[in-house]
Amino acid sequence: MPDYGICSLKLKIILLAIIPLVVVITVISLMFFLGSIDLAKEQRRIIKENIMAEKKYELQSYVNIAMYSIYHIINVNEDKEEAKEQVKTLLNNMRFDSDGYFFVYTMDGTNILHPMLPEIQGKNVWHVKDKNGKQVIKELSAIAKNGGGFFQYCWNKPSVNKDMPKIGYVVSLPQWGWMVGSGIYIDDIDEEIKNFNDQVTNSFNNTFVRVMIVTIISISMIILFILSINISEKKLADKKLKELTQRIVDLQEAERARVARELHDGINQLLVCIKYSLEAAKEHVNKKSAAEQELQCGIQRLNEAIQEIRRISRDLRPSLLDHLGLFPALEALCRDFSRRTNIDVRYIAVDNLRLASEVETTLYRIAQEALTNVERHANATQVRLWFKVNKLALMMYIEDNGQGILSSHQSNGTAITDVYRGVGLRNMRERIGYHGGEMLIDTKTHNGTKITIKLPLLSIQEAA
Repeated sequence: MPDYGICSLKLKIILLAIIPLVVVITVISLMFFLGSIDLAKEQRRIIKENIMAEKKYELQSYVNIAMYSIYHIINVNEDKEEAKEQVKTLLNNMRFDSDGYFFVYTMDGTNILHPMLPEIQGKNVWHVKDKNGKQVIKELSAIAKNGGGFFQYCWNKPSVNKDMPKIGYVVSLPQWGWMVGSGIYIDDIDEEIKNFNDQVTNSFNNTFVRVMIVTIISISMIILFILSINISEKKLADKKLKELTQRIVDLQEAERARVARELHDGINQLLVCIKYSLEAAKEHVNKKSAAEQELQCGIQRLNEAIQEIRRISRDLRPSLLDHLGLFPALEALCRDFSRRTNIDVRYIAVDNLRLASEVETTLYRIAQEALTNVERHANATQVRLWFKVNKLALMMYIEDNGQGILSSHQSNGTAITDVYRGVGLRNMRERIGYHGGEMLIDTKTHNGTKITIKLPLLSIQEAA
């Protein structure tokens, strides 16, 4: 029956070790993720500002190059109209990137040059608005009048034919009252920010997985550590229990030997003396008298009592086991068992093999218990007891042809292996288990039972 108090204590110890760890890891992880989110936001802002600054610098450089070329034409060509045509031709042919071009407007919003929209040339587009409602030309003109600068708006992107966010840079050409400018589309910035967000998300996910793996490994190590301590304690407890059990068995054997000696040397001798006295009295009684018959009956009953006491003495602690060893003692046990029960016993011993005293006692008691079970339960007519020895183990077999071990769980006659039922069989298992051995039981209903005892030779040698 499980000890729920101990199980509850173990669970509490595990929880006391795991819960603080989980709380600490959770708090640290939460702080890390919150800090990482703030850091990611700041990094996104810095990245966007840096990209915008690079694009503005790039755009300003393109416009400055164009203005340098325009001033060169103005300074070389004295014909104003011819110079304007040369400037328009120059700007119309200048390109950068896939969607980069230059445009020219008058300060009142009339288009002078737009390579991508030639249809608006000569038209006033002062009130044109982008999709966000900004008056693009009006705002650009105001910036140009104030010395030039940048303006962000949405405009058609030629490569995709869609309105995309754009940064424009314009300067004024006061000699002709023109506004010259260009622009760079910045939709790729959003794509770069998206890629950065994906990288940050992947980094968060990978970090989360690593934290979970570390947490699981830590929890597993704590549980394994606690369980290992528990297993070590259980092994130590089992070892002490086995030692205690063996001490009890040794004390029982010592007490059996003492009682056997007392029966043999005390009560048995006293009964023998009484028998001799009765036999002597019988010689002095008339052969025909009733007293002689009573004495004869008493002598017979006393003789039976003497034989019973001798049998009990041998069962308690056979002297052959102490003086000649296991195999002669088993031979005598089988012979007495066969004579008393009329069950044929076939016994095969191992020559020239002596075992440690406690091992011989264990095997003798197991054989004694097995034969008792055969007598009480098996309804057998024959029993076989034999030994085998190999390089690894000593094997003892006890087999009968009786009705087998009946089990409420196995009523169909199938084999039952490793059956341990009742106090006797449990004691047999515990006895052999102390010496590192094992006991197997193979039984079939109405087809007999076979008990196999396997004892490692290493244990015997160490014990010997």
